[in-house]
Amino acid sequence: MLKILQLSDTHLHADRSTLLHGLSTQESLEQLLAKIKPKIESVDAIILSGDVSQDKSAESYVHIAQTIHGFKKPVYWFAGNHDDPRVMRDTLQQFDTFNPLDSLTLGLWQFLVLDTVLEGSDAGYLVENNESLILENTFCALLMHHHPTPVGTDSIDKYKLQNPETLEKFLSQQKKLPTVIITGHVHGAYQTNFATIPVISSPATCFQFPKVAPNLEIDPIGGCTFWLFHDDGIFEYEYVYI
Repeated sequence: MLKILQLSDTHLHADRSTLLHGLSTQESLEQLLAKIKPKIESVDAIILSGDVSQDKSAESYVHIAQTIHGFKKPVYWFAGNHDDPRVMRDTLQQFDTFNPLDSLTLGLWQFLVLDTVLEGSDAGYLVENNESLILENTFCALLMHHHPTPVGTDSIDKYKLQNPETLEKFLSQQKKLPTVIITGHVHGAYQTNFATIPVISSPATCFQFPKVAPNLEIDPIGGCTFWLFHDDGIFEYEYVYI
């Protein structure tokens, strides 16, 4: 059994004191980590599922590394639409426990990332050239930053994956389907389906976008997701909030 902590949408800044929607994203992250510290000690790895930075600065990536490096856990990351993938990679490679996530096998599970980030767009786009990505392990969790199906929040759904047909094509080329699709981006705990595949979205560590809000209003509560991946292909997840 694998235990994974998913941290998503930290939206950190070069200046730790900078506020976003009137909140300190750095402080929200630190408060959340303080609350879940005992649970982190038992996880096998931490996954950062995009939008680590808000301003694309190298300093913001240093902040995330310094904030969670002390847990001594392997950290796997991929970029969101607010990140600069090149700066992110160049900065985080200086920290020995941080690794870019593309395809990773842990036990019987494969964690495969599809890049949905298009420069200059906050919405998600999946590139066509993904023939080299193969679901090849016994069980697979497919990860992407953007959500492929609407979650029912208009203010965030307009930034979802814009070409889901490309995802359909990718899945049709595989010999088997992923067990689950895991996303960030939506700032909320949502469960939908892409065809027959469960899609589970993680809360953001900084704040949430309430489903009932017509605009980008916020709920100033941070959260994360703890995952259990069992050897029989069953997965479980738990949302934890500040």
